Amino acid sequence: NRATQGLYPPGSTFKTVTAAAALEAGIITPETTVECPGEIIIDGFPISCRNTPQGVGTYPFSHAFTYSVNAIFARVGVDLGWQRLESVAARFGFGRPIDFPLDTAASQLRAPGASRDTVLLASTAFGQGQLLATPLQMALVAAAIASGGEVPRPRIALEALGRDGTARPLSAPSSTQVLDRRVSTELAEMMASVVEAGQASGVAIP
Repeated sequence: NRATQGLYPPGSTFKTVTAAAALEAGIITPETTVECPGEIIIDGFPISCRNTPQGVGTYPFSHAFTYSVNAIFARVGVDLGWQRLESVAARFGFGRPIDFPLDTAASQLRAPGASRDTVLLASTAFGQGQLLATPLQMALVAAAIASGGEVPRPRIALEALGRDGTARPLSAPSSTQVLDRRVSTELAEMMASVVEAGQASGVAIP
């Protein structure tokens, strides 16, 4: 089942997790001024901010999120450190199978036994490195932000039909608070800006 067991590089969708950890830790705010002259070098590893026309220059962090500037997220990830990034990712469900009626694969930040070095941290922070995630995992990240910081327990929306024709759900909805509501609100606004700025106009909902 590709949705629950397929493991794929999540790419820039993981920047949402990095931003959540940074906002929670107080390392940045949406208004924090960030700067990239063309590339940022992390332990000799150059990371370009030319991956988007808007990446070079000085602008608020929310702009770096809207236009998905890899180099800025690399720097934010290094400032965060492995421990804080892994802690927030674990709250979203990374590192363990998701509790679900169907079998699920565990999404990972890095390969088992991989060194927690700075270059890998930087590339992980902008969605590359050794990241692997199921589509269900990334759907839960988005759902948590849309739900005020509560990650829902996924369930299969089936009902049992009684002999008298009444239906009852086979599982009740439940959720766990993983982010402060303030942080989730800031993230939701930045996610909306990606669509409003034309970066994902194909998913605009009237």
